[in-house]
Amino acid sequence: MRKFIFLILVLFSLTNCKKEKEGGNMDTDPVYPPAPVYIETPGFPDCSLDLEDATLDFEDGTPTSGPNYYLVTRADTGIEGFRVSPLDENRLLLLVRYRIDRYEYTDRMAVYNIVTNTFEPVGDFVVNDIAVPDWNNKERILYTSSGGLIFSVNPDGSDMQQLTSSYRNFYPLWNPQGDHFFFHQYNPATQGRFNLVANGIGQILDTIFTQRTRFTDWVQEDIILLGGVFIYLDLKSDLDYGFENLDDAASSMTMSIPGEILYLTNTSEKPRYLSAYNLGTREFRNVKYSCISNAFECIDYAPKNKKLIISLNRLVQTGPQNLKEVHDLYIMDVDGGNPKLIKTFH
Repeated sequence: MRKFIFLILVLFSLTNCKKEKEGGNMDTDPVYPPAPVYIETPGFPDCSLDLEDATLDFEDGTPTSGPNYYLVTRADTGIEGFRVSPLDENRLLLLVRYRIDRYEYTDRMAVYNIVTNTFEPVGDFVVNDIAVPDWNNKERILYTSSGGLIFSVNPDGSDMQQLTSSYRNFYPLWNPQGDHFFFHQYNPATQGRFNLVANGIGQILDTIFTQRTRFTDWVQEDIILLGGVFIYLDLKSDLDYGFENLDDAASSMTMSIPGEILYLTNTSEKPRYLSAYNLGTREFRNVKYSCISNAFECIDYAPKNKKLIISLNRLVQTGPQNLKEVHDLYIMDVDGGNPKLIKTFH
């Protein structure tokens, strides 16, 4: 009798994890992820600044009222995202936000070397900030232009090639072998959304219709990670897997050991977590947390060094009602231990 009741409970629980088939239809997937396991780990780098009930003003001016009102000065140079080089894991391809004047910013690419602490811009052209550029094992860079076209270029800005001819192409990602790339295309005439796979010179090899619009990393030949509500695309079946019962949206994702996805969650009212999801056991766990004043931005994995690189948007108090935004790059173990600051952008 106990076995029968247990079987009923198991069958009842396997109903809420969904996958999206071609055309956007949602079917029941017999997998329901368990509740996240919260592991108490130290926040970093510092959670002494309590902004839980604060009002933050990111405009230049003078704070007007209230002890919990803060004026925030944005960093002149900020990190929008980055990729570890498959060729040299000490090199990071950065999507950088530069301040032009009081309110205007521009986004460009740069290569940062962890060992030599050198920072080299990739050309002088503007990059669309909707997606982090990607580079392959020959360090050939894919990026979306400000006009929504996909280009490839070398790290020194040479040999630029246009790979798409229609506009509204985003999220270019190299496959692990570095010879094909994936991108998302929106057709305003038909309201259609397509995921396309092309070779290195832009010739289309495959087309997948989808409703998903945000892609973060091509981690295995058959798995592409998707941001937002925690989901991933299986290229073998053309199915999008989603866990819509999760409280937090993934802002950046990567894969460390095969089958384990690491992702960052950011919320405005509670700590931000570095979390993990195991594709085999379907278990969630929280690896490390930050606090309300420190926002996780981007994560990537260096498989040879077996290290995580994480960027953090941090607020530093500079006056009674004044805060300064800075961007930090950290390197740490896969379990979140031994975090080491490698670069701060002001």
